[in-house]
Amino acid sequence: SEKIVRLAGQIFEPIKIALFIRINKKDHNTHYIFKKFSTTLMIFAVLLSIIIYVFSKEIITIIYGNGFTDSIKILQILII
Repeated sequence: SEKIVRLAGQIFEPIKIALFIRINKKDHNTHYIFKKFSTTLMIFAVLLSIIIYVFSKEIITIIYGNGFTDSIKILQILII
């Protein structure tokens, strides 16, 4: 379960790196870009968390098999 939560957090790494490079160019729109990116990232993160929470049974079953059904509740707690 912890691996799935870490993987969900790593999905946004390339986007964060691209934003960091863009902000360091010292445009006049840096504040606007950061605000827009933060809002967009938050929306995607919340949506991803909801999807993982709702489909946690299917995710655990597909990745780890039926022997790990106890991990469903753990994944749901960690994703909150």
